[in-house]
Amino acid sequence: MRAPVLAALAALLVLPVAAWSLPEPPPAPAAATPPQDAVELSHGFWTPYMHLAALDIPRGIRPGAWLQIGAANCTAAFVVQDPAGALYITTAGHCTEHVGQRVSVKEGVLVAALGDMVPFGTVVARWPAGLDAALVRIDEDKYPQVNPRMTGWGGPTGLATANPGTASVVKHYGWGWVTWYDFSTRCRAGVFNSWQANTWWYAGIGGGGDSGSAVMTADGKALGILDWGGGIIVPTPTGAFLSTMEGGVRFDRVLQAWANEGRDLSLVLGGPVNEVCTPEPPVP
Repeated sequence: MRAPVLAALAALLVLPVAAWSLPEPPPAPAAATPPQDAVELSHGFWTPYMHLAALDIPRGIRPGAWLQIGAANCTAAFVVQDPAGALYITTAGHCTEHVGQRVSVKEGVLVAALGDMVPFGTVVARWPAGLDAALVRIDEDKYPQVNPRMTGWGGPTGLATANPGTASVVKHYGWGWVTWYDFSTRCRAGVFNSWQANTWWYAGIGGGGDSGSAVMTADGKALGILDWGGGIIVPTPTGAFLSTMEGGVRFDRVLQAWANEGRDLSLVLGGPVNEVCTPEPPVP
């Protein structure tokens, strides 16, 4: 049943726009404002085909987890901790509405009526220095469910603080609409394109629902949080879309911005990175 869906998407292709070729945005707080032709990747969409998806939802609070925050369906980025040992997970700022908002993670089967959205944390900070990021403090009783490894890819092995290089490989796992079919389409790689003062772009596939997801370099360095799509935008009958250029905020800049606000946060490492995206046993 995928063929009719893909045929419909192909028929709706629009002209490409060179989002990645636009100049660097102005300094903070607007430093991470997406280019005019970029679109936020925050909302996924339920469709009649959703029941065809594989029931391999990765359990645990981890990079790549499916988050629900109010009306937004997004993806989790990296796990961080403060000096007192409190654990947090990050996502896109535009996925959240306000500080104090509760956040849930998807568990169970991939059907709206049957799946479980389990509350696990609270938004405690968002949009540091204008960067499109949010910080979710994880409830202490949910700590046993935390896994810092990115779903499928493993890592992170450290923090990216330098340009990984044009045409280098980046790794990503997200719950974007059109890419949720199964593990192999949620687990993706792209080709790095642009490193800027606070943001980056790479060539790859994304869609509504991918907002907030973690992006790593080939060797597992935490590159940033995916926020926007650009390039060729493919609209769909439901109002969702597919994009061919993905952009977001640098994670090193996000951590520095929160440090400037008095939040001393460090990246929680996830161990070795996988050369090939590989399913891993869930957190018990």
